[in-house]
Amino acid sequence: MHADSVIPLPKFVVYAPKIVLTEPAVTGKSGLEQLLRHRYPGASVKGQDPYRSNLPNYAALMYRDDERLARINEFKHLADALKAIGEVSEGRDLLKEMQQIVWRQPTPLEDAMDRSYNNNRR
Repeated sequence: MHADSVIPLPKFVVYAPKIVLTEPAVTGKSGLEQLLRHRYPGASVKGQDPYRSNLPNYAALMYRDDERLARINEFKHLADALKAIGEVSEGRDLLKEMQQIVWRQPTPLEDAMDRSYNNNRR
């Protein structure tokens, strides 16, 4: 071989980790307040703190629950992918872990907000 000849190498793909910024991290406190009022109209009032407030902020509760459901869907897609490649027991184990991690146990305040918003229906 000569020094100037080209040696073909096999193709490969390199995956870099994605940086995922959450909406609260990007928008800040006032931006999150506006986002909650826009996404869930009627569930919070202008000027209401999205993190802590004397008034119950149902929009913040709905936002946290939507984020939780999005994580559940990501886990389900990953478990389906594991099952598709033949790792059935690993997919099952992942779903069990996911159910324990993201299970929602509402506080009495959150339960009261749910009932109030849904006309005392569960």
